[in-house]
Formats: sequence, structure tokens, C-alpha cells
Amino acid sequence: MKNLIAILLFAALTPVVFGQPAPKKLRFLTQADIDPSRLLPPPPADGSESQKQELADLKRLLKTRTPERFAQAKWDDEHEDSSAFASVIGPEFNLKALPATAKLLADVENDQSIAASAAKEHFHRVFAAVLDPSLADLNCDPEGVRAGGSRAGGRGRRSYPSGHATMGYSVGLVLATLFPEKAQAIEARAEDYALSREFCAEHYYSDVEASHALGIAVGTELLNNAALQPEIAAAKAELKAAHLTHGTMPAVTGYTVTGNFPVGGTQTWDYASIDSSARRLYISHQTKVEVLDADSGKAVGTIADTPGVHGIAIATGMNRGFTSNGSENKVSMFDTKTLALISKIDVGAGPDGIYYEPRTKRVFTNNHGSHDISAIDAASGKVVGTVKAEGDGEQAIIAADGMIYVNLEDKGEVIAFDPESLQVKKRFPIAVAKTPTGLAYDAKTNRLFIGTRSEPRMVAMDAATGKVLGSFPIGQGVDYAAFDPEARLIFFSCGGDGVVSVFREKSTGEFEDAGTITTQNSAKTMAFDPKTAKIFLPAAQVDVTPATDANGRPRRTVREGTFAVLVLGK
Repeated sequence: MKNLIAILLFAALTPVVFGQPAPKKLRFLTQADIDPSRLLPPPPADGSESQKQELADLKRLLKTRTPERFAQAKWDDEHEDSSAFASVIGPEFNLKALPATAKLLADVENDQSIAASAAKEHFHRVFAAVLDPSLADLNCDPEGVRAGGSRAGGRGRRSYPSGHATMGYSVGLVLATLFPEKAQAIEARAEDYALSREFCAEHYYSDVEASHALGIAVGTELLNNAALQPEIAAAKAELKAAHLTHGTMPAVTGYTVTGNFPVGGTQTWDYASIDSSARRLYISHQTKVEVLDADSGKAVGTIADTPGVHGIAIATGMNRGFTSNGSENKVSMFDTKTLALISKIDVGAGPDGIYYEPRTKRVFTNNHGSHDISAIDAASGKVVGTVKAEGDGEQAIIAADGMIYVNLEDKGEVIAFDPESLQVKKRFPIAVAKTPTGLAYDAKTNRLFIGTRSEPRMVAMDAATGKVLGSFPIGQGVDYAAFDPEARLIFFSCGGDGVVSVFREKSTGEFEDAGTITTQNSAKTMAFDPKTAKIFLPAAQVDVTPATDANGRPRRTVREGTFAVLVLGK
């Protein structure tokens, strides 16, 4: 009786705090599963040289922050849940109408949140903005930083890892499993969401890197947790019934993203080109060309001073390479061994696509400003004539008849010209679609495969007669095409949808849709390696600012640290 009275008296004297949530408890994982000392290395110590360098790096990054990127970072700061992925999954991703999916994601968010909090308490790292108050005004929540930094046991010592980024990586991993056809876009969004923590002046780079390690570890544990399997299965069935996912990767080619070659920088890009025998990959990068090892992705060097560069052509066996510099109406001729500039060549206005024809040993540039094609002798670097294309050439191929076929983007037609006489011999209208960009070719069947942008189609055409043999839907934003003669596969890189559309040529005049390979929004061009059958696609996270007037064009800004080359393989 005395014990009962004591208990009742203690309960009566203990203050009850209403409105505060009960502490979270793990629902599926164990404390051992989320042990921070096992999953993460310690962060750089406060005051160490590594910490000072990280602080300097953060300040440099913040100097590149645009108002648009700051607005995105603030939005991300206010949405620490799966709604952060709605932009890449689509407006139909409404958890109110998807109770099984909502339940699964809530459980994932719960356990990852506890894991992140446990790591924060274990490592007790001070926030950058607490150590350096000058960062507080740059923070997404400056008042919160000041209040937390001055409160004992408060916000000040919970920097490592980032809770937001841990959520992004763990929930992103689960969502990529639920939406496999959108996996690449989801993973890219998780990366960008994590980067927002740095753009918020909230976290160091190593905080975000630790979040990646922790988020993937927690997400993997949850996906493999036996008790969670019924929830995962229920969510997959619900999404499939709602027609939000096929549940499998739609491409049947065996291709997936197998690698990523980081490049960096905030400049724009256009074409990629590969010298398969030399194992070099050339990537246009606005004012320079990045040269990478095609197998390792390591930087080989840079071809500098190429203003507005669009493409790169290699004169095989001649130790010569050429770039089309659209902003200066010139072509740079360079040494392929040293990458040193040999000379600059004046060509027509607005050189865009560029290619080499080995029989005549000539390089050709498609000039969008003067609507013609310049012919250059690859040995001397001299212009030897002009093709009267009367339109803006895009991709070109060399056919079995020795002719060069070129898409005219603005005319909606394909022309064929003789690379020696420079005379246009054929003009084939593309009646079924507009704005042809990508062009591939099968020498065995003498078929042209045209990718059109305005009405996204793959148009199959007889190169001898110009007869259209069929057309099929492809992704939005096509800019390049390729053909694999061994596998009989036709590829179109479609940056608007972030996919490569693939078709199989079953026989002469017979084609089947082989599905899509998920890449990344902005991956509009590619280089196909005939030696390895790998595909290389430059891509980055791009912010689009609407035009300020009706006649203007949207402004596109490449986010720092996101430009890379995706590698597709089997």
C-alpha cells in the first residue's frame, strides 16, 4: 500500500507537458543496425586544418549561389520528407491516395531519423555557422542558427551528419526501388537535395558525405529487413495498380548506368566524341574541351580557348583534331597527342556539328549562322570550299555510297552531298515529323534513322530513295542518335525526358521498340563506343529561369559540381 501511495504521489507531483510528441522509437531496425561508431568515421576535429579547409570550401561554394539555387535550398530545408521527390516522380505522387506507400515511407523516415539523431549525438560536431557567425546571415534559417547556437545542448553540436541529407538518401533509395524506371532521376534528386544543405550554409561537405553513407546503409538495412517485406510488397502492388510504375526497368537491352565520370564546372556543353582506338573521350564545355580516358574517366587534359564549342572531330591516323567554336566562327585544329593548338581556321557563321570524312581527308562544319557547310583539308587546315546546304545541319553520317547525309533542323529534311565535289545530290523531306536532330545509319540495309524533336519520333528512311519506312514515338528533347551494327540497336539520347530511346532493327524495314534506358534530364547528346558498345552521355543538374519578356529565352544555369559523364553499359 505504501508503495502504491508513493507511486501515486510521484505521479501527482510530476508535471505533465502537453503538446510534445513522444520520443521516436525504432520500428524495424535495432540499435546495432544504426550504431554510428560502426557506420561512420569521425568528422574532422574543430580547429583542425581539415576543418578549416572545409570551412573555406563552403564559403567558396556559397559565393556561387544564385537566388534561384538559394530558393531551392530553402524549399528543401522546409520539406524534410518524401515530398522532396515529387518533382521527379510526378504530380500523381499523392500519398493521401496511396496509403500503403505512405505507411512504408513513414516507417522508413522514422527509423532513418533516429539513426541520424544517434549519429549527431555521438559525434557532437559544431555547426559551421556557430563557429563562424558570418555564415549565419547566409543560412536558410538565420534566427534558428543564432538561437540554437546559444542554447546549451541545442542546435550547435548536431552538424554531423545532416538529417535532411540522410533522409534524402535513405528515402531516395527506397523510392528508387519502388520506381525503378525513375531510379536515376530519384538518385540525382537525392544528390541535389543533399547539396542544398551546403547551399543553406548549414553543413560541411563531410557532413553531407556522411549522410550519404548513413542513408544508404539504413536504406539497405530496411529494404532487406524481413519484417518490412510485406509493406514493401504492398506499396509496389499499390503503385502498379495505380499505373504509376511498371515495376521493372522498361528497357530490354540489358543497358544500365554503370559509371559516372565527374567533370565539374558550371559551363554548358553540347556534343561528346570518342576516339575509340586511342581510348579518349572528348566533351565540349563551352570555352574548352575536356579530354578524359574513356575507360577510367580520368582527366587527360584540356583543349583551351574554344569559345562556344559545339563538337569535336578526330582525323584518324593524322594526329589532328578539330573543334567547332560557334561563338567566334572558327575551328581549332589541335594535336591529338599533346592537345596543343596548331591553328585556328575561319569558317562560316555559327559552326555547330563537325565531322571527318576519311576518303577525302576533309573535315566539315555545319554552320547555323550562314546555313551552309564548310569543308576543311585536314592536313593543311585550309578551307577548300562550301556546301550550299541552305539550312542548319545537325548530325551527319557517311553512307555506303560515299555521300554524307545531314539532317537540316530548320528545314525538316535530310540532304546528301558529295564530300569531294561539295555538291548537294539529294534532298529528302521528312513529312511525318519536324526538327530532325539525331541521325544514325545502317550500312548493311542502307537505312537512315532520324530523331525528330518537335514531334518526338524515330523516323526510318531508305537512304537511296528517301522513302519513309515507319516512325515511332521517342523521348522528348532528342539531340543525337547512334547505331550498333552488332546488336542491331538504334539509340536516341533524349535529354528532355532523361532517357535513351532504343529500337531494334529486326530486318530490312522491320523495327521493334526495345524500351528506354533511364539516364538523367539534360543528357541530350552521347558518344557510342564501337569497341566496348558503351554509351557516354554528358549531363548535369540545370536550373531554368523563365524569360523576362515574351520574346526572350529561358536562362539555364548549371549547378556547380553536378556536370559529369554518365556511362551506359551491360
